[in-house]
Amino acid sequence: MSSALSRLRDLAQGNRSQNQPTLLEFSPLDVDQIASDIALEKQGTERGAVGEPLSGSTTLDSIEKEVVDKVQGAQQAAVEQLTGQLDICSERLRRLQFDSMVIDVKSETSATVADFEQEGRNGLNTLFQLRRELIDATDALERFKKDHDLNRPAHKKANGLYTVLILLSVFMIETFGNAGLIGAAHESGYIGAYTLAVTLSFINVAAGYGAGSFGLTSAYHKELSHKLWGMFLVVAYLIGVFFFNLYIAHVRDAMQSGGFEQALNQVWSKVLSLSFDFPDYQAPLMLIIGIAFSLIAFYKGFTSDDPYPDYGRQSRLRDDTEATYANHFADLGDQLTELRNEIKKTLQEVAMELGFRRTEYFGIMETIDRLISRFKSHERQLQSSAQRLLNIYRDANKKARSKGVPKHFKRDFELIEAHIPSPNIGSIYPKDKVESLIEEAKDLIHKSIDDVDKAHRDAFRRYDLISQVLDKSRLEEIAAEVSEEEGKRDGA
Repeated sequence: MSSALSRLRDLAQGNRSQNQPTLLEFSPLDVDQIASDIALEKQGTERGAVGEPLSGSTTLDSIEKEVVDKVQGAQQAAVEQLTGQLDICSERLRRLQFDSMVIDVKSETSATVADFEQEGRNGLNTLFQLRRELIDATDALERFKKDHDLNRPAHKKANGLYTVLILLSVFMIETFGNAGLIGAAHESGYIGAYTLAVTLSFINVAAGYGAGSFGLTSAYHKELSHKLWGMFLVVAYLIGVFFFNLYIAHVRDAMQSGGFEQALNQVWSKVLSLSFDFPDYQAPLMLIIGIAFSLIAFYKGFTSDDPYPDYGRQSRLRDDTEATYANHFADLGDQLTELRNEIKKTLQEVAMELGFRRTEYFGIMETIDRLISRFKSHERQLQSSAQRLLNIYRDANKKARSKGVPKHFKRDFELIEAHIPSPNIGSIYPKDKVESLIEEAKDLIHKSIDDVDKAHRDAFRRYDLISQVLDKSRLEEIAAEVSEEEGKRDGA
């Protein structure tokens, strides 16, 4: 998509000249200065006094020729200035490149529209696949609910970070509490007490969380084997956590009267007899702390997900698949709309560029006409100036003569019009051809904008159609219909 659109952007940027030609103001001849430089009155008087030129003369004498040469020299200088300006105009006309630009507009607009349509088809294929996955996930969830007699939505999974923070807090509180209670009795002091407390807290928290996550949830299962297994785990956990913490409480109590190894040998009889005979409050406090914090972990394990085994995972799988589809649908729509708007904007810029070139073309043609018109006016001024200079010379000559006036004095001077060597502007880009090319290109641009809008609408219509399908067989029918439609379009 990017290659065709980037080439279209290049067309929109244009390749026109930025410099406008200067309209010449041809300087008129300074008749008085030339008359003074040549000394026309003086030479006319002197030559008239001696009868020159002869009265029968029919051609210009040397003085008159000098005047004519100056005028023709000025004419030739003006021709060179005009030719330079016309060459600039011709080059600007060539740089407009109407032919090649219209050809490029035809090819690049067609390629851009085709690429846009392909983008829509690519998105359609992706949506088909995601919709299949969503239907599969939905069907799997419905079968799971039916198989397990579930008529309620699944509970949301607890926030993982929140759960970890709670368990970590429970672990740390229990660890420091146990360490404080054991420290005074432990033979290694508080260092040994903290080591033992970490182990005890880990066992309590891990056992509680595991029993809640696997045992109690299994007790909710429909099948009797799972239910019995779960109930067994829960009962085993409750019994185990009670005896474990009772044992630790008696160990702590026994360590006050001897070493750690000796304490272990004294407590089994008390634990097995369910003795709660403690000399102070610290040992029973350890028992309560251990059981309480283990039960907190047990509760968090049970509530971390839906209580029915695997229901939460199945529901989240379906929800995640739906979210993936919805997000891709939204992103695809946004991207396609953004691309459509970018293409339309670029096409409009190309149309504006064509308008700029048309305006510049007619501006250049008007400039050429004005240059030539000013040159013609300048030629008429040169002829008038030449006649005035000749009259200055001839009038002085006539006054000084004693005989007849030369015959050619009676003829007015005519300056031969210069040939302007300008190229045939019309053969580069005739006006009717320019108008035809621009209208053709603009019609194509408008058609391309309509085609892009239509492709955008067709793509969204198909996207919406897919989003409404809940049956996989119907989805496959739509996919086949779309494929057949695209095949007919490609064949046409």
